[in-house]
Amino acid sequence: MIKKTLGLTLVFLLLLTMGVLAEGEVELEEEVEEEIYEFEEKNQDNEENDFEAKESNEQIQAEGGSILDHSNIEVYTGLNYNTYSDLKVINYSYDVPDDETNNGDQLAGYDKGYIEKKNSSIGFYGGFRYWITERIGVGTEIEHMGATWDLFQQKHVKIDTTGFLGTLNYRVADDLMVNFAGGGYAINAEFPKFNAFGENLAYGIKASLEGGIPVYDNLSLNGRVGYRYLFSHEIEDFEYGRSSFEDETPYEIETDFSGFEFAVTANLSF
Repeated sequence: MIKKTLGLTLVFLLLLTMGVLAEGEVELEEEVEEEIYEFEEKNQDNEENDFEAKESNEQIQAEGGSILDHSNIEVYTGLNYNTYSDLKVINYSYDVPDDETNNGDQLAGYDKGYIEKKNSSIGFYGGFRYWITERIGVGTEIEHMGATWDLFQQKHVKIDTTGFLGTLNYRVADDLMVNFAGGGYAINAEFPKFNAFGENLAYGIKASLEGGIPVYDNLSLNGRVGYRYLFSHEIEDFEYGRSSFEDETPYEIETDFSGFEFAVTANLSF
């Protein structure tokens, strides 16, 4: 009887021990799973923090080192050096001296006539630019350039043009962009001595490459190089205040402002 009781007791203790062990294993598995979950969650939080920190650093670097990023509106003004394809005054009232007949400035086939050319001059311009996206911008620009001649016998001549342009801009890199422009150029010619005036509206296109360096906060100093081409630039008719010159034109002019542009500008971003 005692042996039977001991046997039953041992079986009971064995079953109890197995239950406790099984329960311990379940609790251990739950603790392990909980620790794994906490580790994965913490690791995910660290990855999110690292990503946010990286984005913040990139933004700080962009704001500190980029001229054109993170600004939707730009206003600019500057000076440009312009070359001209064919800008000249032909003076028919001047008798070319004999010693100057072979210098290339005398008109072929004329006893009288002398050419005064202007190959370049300084102009100025300004504009407004709005960035639709990070890479594409649109705007407007106004530029002015011209030339004057103090010809023989104090015959002053002035020819200038003002361009009113629409612009399209494409940002190649943070501080480098390509500009395209097109619009109208109002060309004016003035002969004060003869009280004669002429004008014409030409059309032109321009392409340029522009880049720059930061100066202070949102202010940058930009440079650009481009080429301008004008269509229908000739002035055909003049108005004369002195009727004696209506049938006999003392001058003939060429007013082609096509040519290269080399410019420097101050650029303010908002």
